[in-house]
Amino acid sequence: MKRLKYLFYLLLLLSVHHNSYAIKYRVDQRFQVFDHPVTSLALSNNEDSIALGSKKGMIKIMDTKSHSQSDLGVHDADVTALRWTKDDQVLISSSNDTT
Repeated sequence: MKRLKYLFYLLLLLSVHHNSYAIKYRVDQRFQVFDHPVTSLALSNNEDSIALGSKKGMIKIMDTKSHSQSDLGVHDADVTALRWTKDDQVLISSSNDTT
């Protein structure tokens, strides 16, 4: 779990400091990340899933236990923030949100 937390913070730093570069790394050598910049990420409450949002509105959920990933589809604008709720739902904020 410590390794996963370090990876989470590393991805956060990469997305903040190198936002103009495409991230083509593998998360824990099991997941293919987007071919364009990651703009937000969130670790689930029980730390078994990671949500990633991208500049082009793509959203992926990566399960660290089963090593699977699922796409939540394309959002209508750049994803600016992701947050997990207590019931394991992902809240999405985008660049065109007015709230």
